[in-house]
Amino acid sequence: MAENGRTETAQRNHRRTRRQLMAGGAGALGAAAVASLTRAAPAAASNGNPIIMGQGNQSTSSTFINDSSGDTTFSALATSSGTALEGDAADGTGVAGSSSAGTGVSGVSGSSAAHASAVYGEITSTSPGAFSAGVRGQNDGTGGNGIGVYGSHAGPGWGVYGTSVSGVGVVGSSATGVAGMGTTGVHGTANSKAGMGVLAENTAGGQALKVNGVAAFSRSGVATVPAGHSTVSQSLPLGSASFVLATIQGNVTGLTVQGVTIVTGSPGSFTIHLSKAVAAKTKVAWFVVN
Repeated sequence: MAENGRTETAQRNHRRTRRQLMAGGAGALGAAAVASLTRAAPAAASNGNPIIMGQGNQSTSSTFINDSSGDTTFSALATSSGTALEGDAADGTGVAGSSSAGTGVSGVSGSSAAHASAVYGEITSTSPGAFSAGVRGQNDGTGGNGIGVYGSHAGPGWGVYGTSVSGVGVVGSSATGVAGMGTTGVHGTANSKAGMGVLAENTAGGQALKVNGVAAFSRSGVATVPAGHSTVSQSLPLGSASFVLATIQGNVTGLTVQGVTIVTGSPGSFTIHLSKAVAAKTKVAWFVVN
């Protein structure tokens, strides 16, 4: 009986110690949270205690697992729509992953739904600080190898996509701001008449655009003036700021481009006028600006 009495006393002391530890965490959890926890099943609140499933667990030092098996060290599975693993920090890092030779953090999703993501980062503040980022990649290499952020696609989709309501979708800053490689190195598309597909600008007064190789323009071409005529017309949408450059492709004595008349609108058109009727069909190159 004495032995049983000591056992019961130890058990009461153990329960009382756990309640005291919970009360001691009131500064961190708040009085309401402590009251709620007290009514529910008590949480493990002592360093060295095992983790108890189905309830809160508290500690005052870190908990770690050292696994040398080469397999997954820790696994969490959510069989419904919940979150399998969550990391929260008051003023630190919510989830950190590091590896000396492998992948620090890996995200995989088997979803075929729209807007699914394997890794998702979000800044929830509506007034974030300068250069704050939902997702940031940094490469500490000092040589020419390595990439800060890398995106790839196994099919004809996009490797990297950036969007903004009224700012810039993608910005590149370096000695070469943005470089594109492929069948089409860089592709810019505007979805409004007032927008621009590609803007090239040099605020220091240097070259804004340099082309090494052949340049092709959809608003350019070669028109043929029939024999016995002195004009040729071309249909093309034109605005009030549009102007047409034209030059004869050949050397015909006394023959010049006399002028160009423009009809604005869509469809619009322009007519190239030569100084006289040509004896044989004559080609005239044209280039529309704006």
